[in-house]
Amino acid sequence: RTAKRKIGRLQRQLSRQQSGSHRYQRNRQRLNSMYARTQHIRLDLQHKLSTYLVRTYQSIGIEDLNVQGMVKNRRLAQAIQDAAFYQFRMLITYKSIAANTNLVIADRFYPSSKTCSQCGSVKTKLSLTQRTYSCEHCGLQLDRDMNAAINLQRLAESASESINAHGETRRPALVNLEQA
Repeated sequence: RTAKRKIGRLQRQLSRQQSGSHRYQRNRQRLNSMYARTQHIRLDLQHKLSTYLVRTYQSIGIEDLNVQGMVKNRRLAQAIQDAAFYQFRMLITYKSIAANTNLVIADRFYPSSKTCSQCGSVKTKLSLTQRTYSCEHCGLQLDRDMNAAINLQRLAESASESINAHGETRRPALVNLEQA
């Protein structure tokens, strides 16, 4: 956020300069270096987080998200783009292969937030405004994201058990990079 404010200030300063002047060139160079600094900060955080996850856990489960659809939400678009989900996925993919960690990528249609983490029943409809998951069958009440995280954890743990004799997965919604 601090970098975003600085970038906005530098852009305003640059817009007030006469194009081609010495101060214009100097402010443009400052703006470019601020863009590079924010990119390096983001990349450093992603490298540190992906390295920590790969070194700490033997199985990692992530979701294949529809980022283009998520960016259409105007309130969250900037935060989603700043998170750089695809770049993080690529980092964790190559690091998990190098560290021999099992990385399981759930298909984007896998109902991780609609499935009850206790009894396994699947809701047909769950709106985004509903932030707590409540199961009609077993009565479980849990935060929606925590419920999805538990389901992804179970999917990642069961991924090694779902490989058949031919090396293919039995579940079409599951992608196991260990076999790739």
